[in-house]
Amino acid sequence: MADAATIDRAVVVLGADADAVLAGVECHGAVPVICADWREGQAASLRDGVAALAGSVEAIVIILGDQPAIDPRAIDRVTAERDGVSMAVRASYGGRPGHPVLLERSLFAAVAELRGDQGARSLLSGAAVRIVGCDGLGSDRDIDTVEQLRVSEGESSARS
Repeated sequence: MADAATIDRAVVVLGADADAVLAGVECHGAVPVICADWREGQAASLRDGVAALAGSVEAIVIILGDQPAIDPRAIDRVTAERDGVSMAVRASYGGRPGHPVLLERSLFAAVAELRGDQGARSLLSGAAVRIVGCDGLGSDRDIDTVEQLRVSEGESSARS
């Protein structure tokens, strides 16, 4: 894995079992934000994460906690592609849109209106989005179990 991406600040949004996660996981400098409405789904986490940073940043990069194989260079590539025109920049893998996703300040108010378990999908469908190929920079595959993590790590080792 490459060095950490060049971002100014990081928050990690936690919901279910937040206390256990905080007790057992190193946040590596990321500020924990507890999402009280986590049962609502991804939109609640996204709203809380954006709200925690919105007053002091021009853009926010979103990655998901269940995608640990995203290489920090993918974050760097997405942030480097800000063009002053696009409202968002989104990574793609094999032509399929994925994470990281960068949202410009112009979308922050719309994020506050999102509801349900859709994240920013509906928001991005109506916005000017720049797609950036991140093939070879890790994987945005969801990892939900220890066994999936072992398989993913084995595949990474085999490619090296």
